[in-house]
Amino acid sequence: MSSNAIPLSHMPYFEQLAELATDSAEWRGTSAALVVLRLFDSWMTEGASVVANDASGLKAVREQISGMDVRDTTRGLLSSIVETMAYAEKPRIVTVAPRLMAYGRTLQQEAKWALAADVYRTVLAYATPIENSDTVIAANMQLGRCLRVMADWEEALSCFASASQIATMNDDVMNILRARIQEANIAIDRGNLPYAETLLDDTIVRAKESGHSEIRATAIHDRAHLALRRGRPEEAVVMQYEALQGVRNQAARDRVLNDLGVSFSMLGVYSAARDAYLVVAATAQEQYMRWTAMINLLDLAADERREPVFEQYRRELEDVALPPSLATYYFYFVAKGHQAFDRPLLARAAIEHAIDLARASKLGQWLVKAEQLLEELEKDEVRDRRAATAEMSASWSPEVLGIADRLSELRTMAGVGR
Repeated sequence: MSSNAIPLSHMPYFEQLAELATDSAEWRGTSAALVVLRLFDSWMTEGASVVANDASGLKAVREQISGMDVRDTTRGLLSSIVETMAYAEKPRIVTVAPRLMAYGRTLQQEAKWALAADVYRTVLAYATPIENSDTVIAANMQLGRCLRVMADWEEALSCFASASQIATMNDDVMNILRARIQEANIAIDRGNLPYAETLLDDTIVRAKESGHSEIRATAIHDRAHLALRRGRPEEAVVMQYEALQGVRNQAARDRVLNDLGVSFSMLGVYSAARDAYLVVAATAQEQYMRWTAMINLLDLAADERREPVFEQYRRELEDVALPPSLATYYFYFVAKGHQAFDRPLLARAAIEHAIDLARASKLGQWLVKAEQLLEELEKDEVRDRRAATAEMSASWSPEVLGIADRLSELRTMAGVGR
């Protein structure tokens, strides 16, 4: 963006502030972040004078940051953004972009996707594909991930397409493949499994040919997710464990481990599923994954007919502001639990809510599943949900059972009890 760009409005921050108590630590942190971003806009559009030592605006922003809770994980990042501007010779996006990106990723980990998306949009407003290609690619990828969580599919796809286009111009195979994986994930979310399968199979081949082993592992993980959707959980377990050994990023490992739990749950090996979920719920880097694991533990408690445990997780999650996709999963599994515990009216209310969410967010696969469950409830059918004493582990291959043993060891190493 040119130097005469119009400053961004940062509306998500104003909306967040309107929902918070003005004497709360979160309000002070959000307010400080807003003035930092507006100072950055001014720095980029008006010049270095706005961060001169005698500038009143700079002093006010520093005071806002100093008023933040010392335990706020973003306090140091916001201060770093401001001081980097203050010591820079002239306004350049490349100078501050790494710190803005780090702040955005912290917001993602804290499940503040709308705020994170605003940060990435801010970066993209001033970075150019020619001069700042790496930054533009990274910001588009992260913005797309935020939008995907918020079920804004079309804009998310546009972000991944932009990242892919710039990566192609720079012969950046790694980011081309990463963008294809994200496109495949959206296809899975929307229920277009054949297209997702084609994208992922091609990505696995290309990643192997180009020597990008970690990207190959990521694509294998998502390919395992497709196997699970197609009712082949044993195949999924083997692929997921291969992916777990190949990914190095902690957040990616959390996602693979959670999906291993899902696969073992479908196999009826509940102890292994619980091991995986408990580790993720206790140690995951991102709040999103901790919530996901808790929802899966709720569902597992219903499968095992552990009603007090089911109620514990249901109460812990009922007042959480979950994003659309997770809210859909939550109400779907709550409905299944109420059905298992013979509460038909509560089950119907929950599944109708899940259907509304799935339809509004265009979650095609989950809409089908939720409507099928509603049909069962209307027919007064009760699913045969196996109890914990009926684990079917004896029927599975030694490879799968060996992976289950390794999950138990992982839970013990993480210091997580059952």
